[in-house]
Amino acid sequence: MSRLLYIFFIALLSPAQANDLERNYASANQAKPKISIVVDDLGDNSIIAKQITELPVNLTMAILPKTPHAQKISNWAHQNGHEVIMHLPMEASSRPDLLGPGAIFSDMSQDQITDIILENARSIPHLVGINNHMGSLLTKDVEKMTWVMSLAKSQNWYFLDSKTSEESIAQDIALKNGLPNLGRDIFLDHHSESQKGELPKIIKLRMNRALSIAQREGHVVVICHPYAETLAFFEKHLAALEEQYEFVRASDLLSSDSYQIASKKQVPQSGNFNR
Repeated sequence: MSRLLYIFFIALLSPAQANDLERNYASANQAKPKISIVVDDLGDNSIIAKQITELPVNLTMAILPKTPHAQKISNWAHQNGHEVIMHLPMEASSRPDLLGPGAIFSDMSQDQITDIILENARSIPHLVGINNHMGSLLTKDVEKMTWVMSLAKSQNWYFLDSKTSEESIAQDIALKNGLPNLGRDIFLDHHSESQKGELPKIIKLRMNRALSIAQREGHVVVICHPYAETLAFFEKHLAALEEQYEFVRASDLLSSDSYQIASKKQVPQSGNFNR
């Protein structure tokens, strides 16, 4: 209803009816805070991945390249209206054994990095962006990040900084290269082995932090993983959360006024773990 027609219509109502309609109109036109859920580390387990792609909200699926089920999961995600990005393995300060195939390293040339990323992309259909898997070392390397952002721009991808290190300069380099980008606010379910039994409680606590950021800033970017506990939390709570929050793909935030304003404030990141 246009505002002019609304004003004409409300003049015909009783005061009580007018007050009720005013409240409903204001509620309907108040934008909900936005939540972008990014699911990392997809590609090795197709069973839980399929369950995640069937969740009834907009999600962003970050798929590891050259993994056994990368193509299948990407197709499922696309069919269900989710967004697909590459979870690009980048050299970290420790644990190179966790990188997996398709990783890029600080001792590589620009041609090597370009070839690896483009070859990775062929294993993930429907690709629209990239984020870093690990990368605490590489995301503070100006030269390597410049090469990555330049390539991403040529492919019309965006970049999401997973913020695995407080020293990351990835978003700064993306901005200098004119590449659409955003950064993670909360790691929902990162935990140590000794915290495994406490994971449901950890997820609930961190989601409450995420909701606080969304209410304050208008948006929040949450990274999670394909854990049974995370899936169970979403299956139980998504319907209630949808009443007060709008679930969006990561790229939807790139054109959001609330994101553009809040990103300039450098919202504190939660949960850096140097990988």
